[in-house]
Amino acid sequence: DVPATFHFSTQYINRNNIAAKVDQAVDQDHEIGLQLDPSRNYDDMSNEEIKEEITTQLDVLSEATGTKIKYARAPVESGETNQAVYNTLKNKGIVQSYYTVCPYHQADDVESAENYIDSIFKQSNPKYDSFIFQLQDEREKDFPIMEHNIIKKGKKEGYEFVTLQKCLDGYKPGTHVNSKRRSKSCAKNCNSLLLGFMDCVFLLLLI
Repeated sequence: DVPATFHFSTQYINRNNIAAKVDQAVDQDHEIGLQLDPSRNYDDMSNEEIKEEITTQLDVLSEATGTKIKYARAPVESGETNQAVYNTLKNKGIVQSYYTVCPYHQADDVESAENYIDSIFKQSNPKYDSFIFQLQDEREKDFPIMEHNIIKKGKKEGYEFVTLQKCLDGYKPGTHVNSKRRSKSCAKNCNSLLLGFMDCVFLLLLI
C-alpha cells in the first residue's frame, strides 16, 4: 500500500462507479485533488466565468469528499496553461499540479512500459531525482503497470512514495522555484515518488 493523490472530475461524480472510487480513496486516506472539467473551453470563457466555474467544481468535490481541495489539474495545451485558470487557482491557494511521467504516452503494451520504466530508474538517482507518475484507473484494467512495474521497482531502487502535500510542504501557489535549487521542502522530502490517479487519475510521487 502506498499513498497517492487522486484527481477527480466533478462531471460524473454522482455515477455509482465514480462515487464508489471517490469513497474508497477517501476511506483509504489518499489525497484528493480536482481534475477540471475537460469538456469546458476555458479559452472562450471570461475571467468571471472561469472563476465561477472553478468555484462550483471545487465546492462540489469538497462536499462529496469532505476534504479541503489543495491541488487541481487543468487542461494544458502545448505546454501552456490558461492564465485566468492559473490565476483563479492561485488566488484560492490551490496548486496547479501536473505529471512528469505518463507511461501510457511512451508504451503500447505492458512489456514496453516495463522497459520504459526500467530505463527511468536506471538513469536516475534517488538521492537527487524525483518523479510524478500519472496513472489512470481505466487504463490499469487492461494495462496494469502500477504495482509490479512502478511500486515494486521504485521501492527496490530506494524511492519512497509520498503525496503532493508531503512533497510540496511549505510551497505557496505562484512562488517561483529556481530549477537549479530545489525548494527547501522538496529537498527535505527527497527520494520519494508521487503516484497520482486522475478521473480517476492518480499521481504517484517518486522523489
